[in-house]
Amino acid sequence: MIAVGEYFEFEHSVWRASFGLLVSFFVLSSLTYFFKEYAFSRGVLLLTIGFALIFFNATRIVYNLRNKIKGSLAPRRIAFLGDNDITLAIINELEKNQNSNAQVVGLISTEQGNLGNSIPVIGNYKELPVAIKSNQITEIIVTDPNISRIDLLKVLQKTYPTNVRLYYAQVYEDYVASEIIRELTNANPVGDRYNLTRFRQRFFKRVFDLALLLWFFTIGFPFLFLFFDKGKRKIVNFLKILVGEMTFVGLDKEYREFYDKEPLVTISEAHRGAFLTPRTKEKLNQFYIKEYSPLLDLEILFKYRKGKNGKSSA
Repeated sequence: MIAVGEYFEFEHSVWRASFGLLVSFFVLSSLTYFFKEYAFSRGVLLLTIGFALIFFNATRIVYNLRNKIKGSLAPRRIAFLGDNDITLAIINELEKNQNSNAQVVGLISTEQGNLGNSIPVIGNYKELPVAIKSNQITEIIVTDPNISRIDLLKVLQKTYPTNVRLYYAQVYEDYVASEIIRELTNANPVGDRYNLTRFRQRFFKRVFDLALLLWFFTIGFPFLFLFFDKGKRKIVNFLKILVGEMTFVGLDKEYREFYDKEPLVTISEAHRGAFLTPRTKEKLNQFYIKEYSPLLDLEILFKYRKGKNGKSSA
């Protein structure tokens, strides 16, 4: 169930629960075939999985239905992150919508706005977690184009896991479209859309590090000299990977709030020879946090190896 992401990451899902139980059935069934001394009745196993399937799905249907009804009745407490005319325009549109249960709580100031006292200021961007908790905010609409997603995610990490939904909008229609997409896809708050913040993906990353370490020090030993410079081939580095203090691929130093293990290779180093501005590095690290997978780690290592030969890594 953990492997399919049912726990720690998402709202409870009938599909994920069913898939997890079916995988469990096939794994446990195979144990009875390969390990005869631990064999047990497959009929009992089938009944157990069947009852679990009915019970898990029934409870999830009731739970999700209850939350949906409760959520449709509960007020949506909205705060704006952005002190500009776009905020005023969206608030005016929200007020025109009589059927909405949205309540504009106030403004989270970025210290560079122009709204004056027309909207109550409930906090500062640097103290966003405090403002969220003290005002029971359920949604944040970001209208300040100068605030990057990765910077905002850094701030929200202090209160993770959080149930706050995050929207980026430059016009009212952006917010409406985001809300419709959320309802259609059952999308979760901002943190859950970034793979490297997920427990499951972090677990897979750790397994990948250990598997790659085992490969490099067995049949893949010659590739150790091809992939890594002398400075990176220090035995202490690989010992740190073994105990979990380092990782093969990771983030640049200024973005390690999301994954604090020191890497042998960063995503920026995969593009050696290219001039990377701070903005470019931010985009690369944001991409890594959002799209992480073991295959991405492998691709970065191959890009690093290619760049090491002086070839283009583009």
